[in-house]
Amino acid sequence: MMSSLHFFFFFFNQSGKIIIKPLKILPRHHDDLNLSRLNLIVALDQVEMQEWSVTSEFRGRIVRISCESGVKHAVPHGLDSDVSAALINLYIEEGMPEDGRLTVAATALLQLCGWHKSGKYLGLLRGCLERLHQASYTVSGGWRDHPNRRWTHAKFHFIESLNFTTLDGVGRFDERSMIVLRLADDVVSSIRSGYVKPLDSEFMSTLSRPRTRVLYRVLDAARIDPEDPERQVDTLTFPVLVWGDQCKIPSDAQAWRVIRALSAPHEELIKRGYLADVVLSGRGKDQTVRYEFARDFTRVDPALMRKFREYGVADGMVRKLVRDHGEPFLAETVARFAALIA
Repeated sequence: MMSSLHFFFFFFNQSGKIIIKPLKILPRHHDDLNLSRLNLIVALDQVEMQEWSVTSEFRGRIVRISCESGVKHAVPHGLDSDVSAALINLYIEEGMPEDGRLTVAATALLQLCGWHKSGKYLGLLRGCLERLHQASYTVSGGWRDHPNRRWTHAKFHFIESLNFTTLDGVGRFDERSMIVLRLADDVVSSIRSGYVKPLDSEFMSTLSRPRTRVLYRVLDAARIDPEDPERQVDTLTFPVLVWGDQCKIPSDAQAWRVIRALSAPHEELIKRGYLADVVLSGRGKDQTVRYEFARDFTRVDPALMRKFREYGVADGMVRKLVRDHGEPFLAETVARFAALIA
């Protein structure tokens, strides 16, 4: 599942010598199904709340999830989803160390998050890491031990330990800051067991708002059967208030609050071709939301997408070409084209 694909192209240099170069197509990024399915990140750009708790029912089981933040921090929200997704992929890329420890430069983590390398984002990164470190999560009856086909109880901080280097005594990140952290044992076990799903991080990073990226990540996991990850659906229907709990949006039992919070993300995901439609039905607290996924939305390997962007090919056209011809053929084609240009 984690292996890479390699294609080769050749061309002649000025002296007539054959030069052979590999075109490495990296594996798609992945997301942990426990984290993305339960959604531990509030789908709002800004919050002030320091705790939340939701209770739901799934196939006859009662699932309770709660979060308590540190005294000086709000609960994880918005941009924190980008950081948690980046750390999951970094962990996989680093070979999934059993102890969950990772060492990464702050600037490298910014790049993995899809953020600009600037002082502003270095400051935002520090805050995200602190919230993911300080927040305590409790999941009752909803954490999947997939290899053993059981549902378990889990209590953890997403980041169990966090250390970093800074230039000053205040703790501001700079371009030389190094971060050393350890992911929660429950998260490590879940990923190492293979309970993961593909995540189009390239597409996610192009979405304009943090809440839209959170919603995309939650929807992409919600359409997968947690007991049979190979199965996914093309439509999802929820009571609006239940979906608000899934997105961890405070609603005070008023459906309009959820609808208003998700209105702009809905519009963007439809415009970008991920959703075909979002249909609201009913009135008041009994309203339901129906998501219809675009059946022709095709996930494309991020590395391959970047190759085509270099030559001015729009993302939508690349997705169509992948549907029509497949990724291996396109990888070989763009390699031949690069060789001709060279």
